[in-house]
Amino acid sequence: MATLSDEAIRKVFVELQAKFIHSQQQVNTVKTQIQSKQRERKMAELTRRELDSLNSETRTYKPVGKMYIFEICSIEI
Repeated sequence: MATLSDEAIRKVFVELQAKFIHSQQQVNTVKTQIQSKQRERKMAELTRRELDSLNSETRTYKPVGKMYIFEICSIEI
């Protein structure tokens, strides 16, 4: 049975360690993205609830560039 030298074992260990660190960084990136999307979803749900509570004739303004354009509140699902 062939045995690996200490240098070969060390080299394999360093490679595995680098792969592990890279994988951990990717996992952390994905976790951050998930948290961000959850915050966005919660904000969208809160906005939707507020808009649903408005009367259909409520005056609203939509931001367009640096100005606001008047429009009647029309909820589209």
